[in-house]
Amino acid sequence: MADWLPDRTTTVVQTDDNVSDYVDVSFGVPQGSILGPVMFNIYVNDLSDNLDSNKSYQYADDTTIYIHEKPANLKTGEEKLQKALDSLASWSSSCNLSLNAKKTKVVLLSTKQLSRVHELDAYPTNLSAGGTKLERLTSTKLLGSTFQENLKWNEDIQSKI
Repeated sequence: MADWLPDRTTTVVQTDDNVSDYVDVSFGVPQGSILGPVMFNIYVNDLSDNLDSNKSYQYADDTTIYIHEKPANLKTGEEKLQKALDSLASWSSSCNLSLNAKKTKVVLLSTKQLSRVHELDAYPTNLSAGGTKLERLTSTKLLGSTFQENLKWNEDIQSKI
């Protein structure tokens, strides 16, 4: 495999069959190759080791970091998540990968009753990635299922009808 990785170049095909100049590729995983997905998994294999005690779920180039906390400990949970996000940004930088803060979002999952009693709808999240404050969503999609903050399945069911 060592003979296959060095001296790679890449180009971009644009509209009307115009092609950009070739540029050297000095790191990363070759896209479109049979070994590409395996190499990418090897490349990011140690990511979860850098997230401390936080749990993470990885699928291809998407990573979900999650934590479970009681409503009384939300501030502690948020601090743990911020530490994990900082570790993720540092790890990404050291691996020559970019963390897209614009695509990084926050969802606080709870039942409707707990959310009302603990005023979680108004809970201010102050999480950031790479200096960018993260947007809080009311629902998110993970592996084809839509998770709503109130743990209802309306959006997921509607999307499948």
